Amino acid sequence: MPRDLATSVVTTSVFLWLASGACTGDIGSMGNSGQRPGTTGAPGGSGPSTPGGNPGPGTNPGPGGNPGPGANPGGPSNAPPPVQMCVQPSTASRPRLWRLDDGQYGKTVATLLKGRSADGNDDMVLPSGLKLPLAIVAAADVRFSTRSSARHVADSDAEDIARAGYDVSERLLADAAIAACVSGTGSLRVCLEQPLMQKAELAFRRPVVAADVAHYLAAAEAAVASPGGRREAARLALQALLIAPRFVFRTELGADAGGRVRLDAFEVADALSYSLTDGPPDQALWADAKSGAVLRPEVTTGHITRLLTAAEKKGPARNFVRELFAYRDVLKVTKVAKFHQPDTLLREADLFTENVLRKNAHAGFFKELLTSRNGFVSPATAQSYNATLTGTSTTAQPFTYTGERQGLLGHPAWLVGYAAPDPAEFETVILRGRFVSDRFLCAKVPNAPIGIIVEVAKDPTKTVRERLTIHKKDPTCSACHRVMDGLGLGFEGFDDLGRTRTTEAMRPVVRSGEMVGSGDQDGPFEGLEGLTTKLLASQTVASCLAAQTFEFFMGRTPNQGDACTVQDALRQYQTAGGDLTAMVRTFFVSDGFLYRTQ
Repeated sequence: MPRDLATSVVTTSVFLWLASGACTGDIGSMGNSGQRPGTTGAPGGSGPSTPGGNPGPGTNPGPGGNPGPGANPGGPSNAPPPVQMCVQPSTASRPRLWRLDDGQYGKTVATLLKGRSADGNDDMVLPSGLKLPLAIVAAADVRFSTRSSARHVADSDAEDIARAGYDVSERLLADAAIAACVSGTGSLRVCLEQPLMQKAELAFRRPVVAADVAHYLAAAEAAVASPGGRREAARLALQALLIAPRFVFRTELGADAGGRVRLDAFEVADALSYSLTDGPPDQALWADAKSGAVLRPEVTTGHITRLLTAAEKKGPARNFVRELFAYRDVLKVTKVAKFHQPDTLLREADLFTENVLRKNAHAGFFKELLTSRNGFVSPATAQSYNATLTGTSTTAQPFTYTGERQGLLGHPAWLVGYAAPDPAEFETVILRGRFVSDRFLCAKVPNAPIGIIVEVAKDPTKTVRERLTIHKKDPTCSACHRVMDGLGLGFEGFDDLGRTRTTEAMRPVVRSGEMVGSGDQDGPFEGLEGLTTKLLASQTVASCLAAQTFEFFMGRTPNQGDACTVQDALRQYQTAGGDLTAMVRTFFVSDGFLYRTQ
């Protein structure tokens, strides 16, 4: 059967199958109250008084999408309340189906071609030339690509899944056992049963029996008389396997546990593996899933530690940092000046992140993300770092930041991603301030109401700070812009291209800012270092970062029933001296992860 015809035969089938499983069951957010789980310290350190010690992806609203000169006079819609202590145990969340993304699909296909990974999917690489069908296109208000609610299946996805299934099935025909069935003369159905069961076990990530593949074998038997003969019949059975919901989705449906359901061993193994390695369970995790041992907390935590320990196995953890800081937005900004090399800056930001993961995943993780001066620079991007390297090479080399620059908030990739295209515009301050308010204080600043426009005049003789004083004078602007402008003005030591600067409008740059709405660290600060000090000392920031770590690895926003879990995870993180693994372990042994409502 020709490829296009085969695709058309299965496209309707895959759409019906996938549409029936497209409900993701994502639970609601914390709502406008902005309530976050309480804590007793900052995100790092070995105790509550010691601050410090992972994309679809975050989106930069751009100059056209910022709240504008006017703002909601009511202020940020979920400004943080006083820190709340946990008052109730973790509760069960709703059942979900998670659609795989491109990378997860590719690694799962790799296991079909090569066999189950020996160690944490580090040996599983995407098959060359395969067009992956499951890209995640998150909405502008979804900060993490792992949100299960973003994993739906559209009509176009169904066709892409069918076409990818065709391509993969062609490759699987080279499997020795399957090839022998194709070239043989006996019953294709009988010959193909065991090879297909072996592939189905890898595809579905759970044991299978003959009945699980019976309808695929029946499709093959019916197609033997087609012009493609035995080869096309076998390929069609494989393609049908690859469009099955049990392959495309991972489930969190569970088994009855007295009024609620508990995830079974294979669902737990799937969740751990895809969340931490972007691929299906490796041999060790699979063995513990089959024996049921993975349901014991000590076994679960052991696998989490194992899968997160080696730096080369931290793809999802790197994606967490990339999406938390949204520095990939550097690719979206069109600058008047072109020298900033967005692709290269993104790679260098990833190198910075990977270096922190390698050295500090178990000690001072969040602190190092905000304060480390160990960066990477190439000759092509040297201007962005105020470095003196010459040439056009994009090969990065270690580079120690000096002066104002530190951490990811001082990285040119982030600074360019949150800057206006034109250096004469004032939006840079607002974009940067709004980001810090959203990602570190968990306070959502609303867009300006329709019809509220306050012009900020261009005047080359005045600094942006002077031009933005209009926000303080207008009551329709002041409530929100006091938050955004106060935070954003702390970045005035950097220009719109991420370079440090000392003058603006022929006068010395003023780097002072003001934190508003933190609940415990409000007040003035000086430059990025001063802002970072306040962020790391803030209980509100600690809770906010812990809640976002939960959101990334659990795929949903924590609700009030998760307050104890997030608080305990933060406590474990701090007690361990800023160990990201300690925090993630707490999430994966909580009732909020293990149980689902009926």
